[in-house]
Amino acid sequence: MRSIYPEVFEAWIGGYLGPSYHLLLSDAGITYKVYEYAYELHSTEVIVPSSTAWSRFFSTLDQVEVWSWQKVYKAEASCDPTTWYLSIAINGRKQVCRGINMFAPGFVEYLRSVRGLLDGRPFA
Repeated sequence: MRSIYPEVFEAWIGGYLGPSYHLLLSDAGITYKVYEYAYELHSTEVIVPSSTAWSRFFSTLDQVEVWSWQKVYKAEASCDPTTWYLSIAINGRKQVCRGINMFAPGFVEYLRSVRGLLDGRPFA
């Protein structure tokens, strides 16, 4: 039987000047951390997405073909690069990828779907 819940889910996006966001799956739900300037922790909360939210999220991941994203996306260096990271596993599929000032195709839709998991909280 296929699960609608991931075995692994960790995501990050941000930069030194802030804000930055870190998500980590736990037994309680998703730990949502917000960092400000210089990666100073601003807030932490646990969010429990509904099964419908998870289903929509994975549907979007399939649509943007996250399972075939490259392992690394990297553009020219800058003073404050935006970095991102995704590690996810569900039903035998897994992906670990990251980027520095460069984004995978469908990345905007991916960000929207993450915000759906977070009941609209920021993640960009």
